[in-house]
Amino acid sequence: MRLRNTAAAIVLAVTTVWAQSTPPVAVPGGMPAMGQRRALGGRRGMSPGAGNQASSGQTIATMRQRMEDMEGTLVKMHTVLKQMRAKAVKGSAKDPLAQANLDMWELMLGHLDKQFEELKTATLAREDLETRRAALYKQADAKAEAEAQAAQSSFGQTSALAGQGAGQGIAGQTPASQNSPTPPANTSPSPN
Repeated sequence: MRLRNTAAAIVLAVTTVWAQSTPPVAVPGGMPAMGQRRALGGRRGMSPGAGNQASSGQTIATMRQRMEDMEGTLVKMHTVLKQMRAKAVKGSAKDPLAQANLDMWELMLGHLDKQFEELKTATLAREDLETRRAALYKQADAKAEAEAQAAQSSFGQTSALAGQGAGQGIAGQTPASQNSPTPPANTSPSPN
């Protein structure tokens, strides 16, 4: 029992030291992960999706490039399969190994064609999603800009009216608070 407690204490001590000595996770920006989150949150004048829009554009371009690469590879593989079939027909010897090889290629290319169609569908759906997302961000930015301008103009009108009221007090008219009589002293019979 004592040996078990000692082993548990050693394991606990080692993991505590190891956890305290582990450096923070570095991210591509060069800052620790927590510091970067605070730095990104502190930016002003930048819409929340501005950083995401740039990365989504790169993602779409990468997906489109992968799709084009896969399409080129599939075209080459189909060409090789046609050549293999032509050679098999010329040889006209019913070699079971050659026939199995052709069957394997056909199955593999059929599977790759299905994957390519799925990739094409996913890429088009992603492009559509990103287009809609960009339009929503643009609409939200325009709405926020209009609200900011409306708030600024209403603030300007309010301060202009306040300035006119203060100007009247200077011009010889006394503000209403100065004209009011002083309230009578508290005459209640209560001892408080």
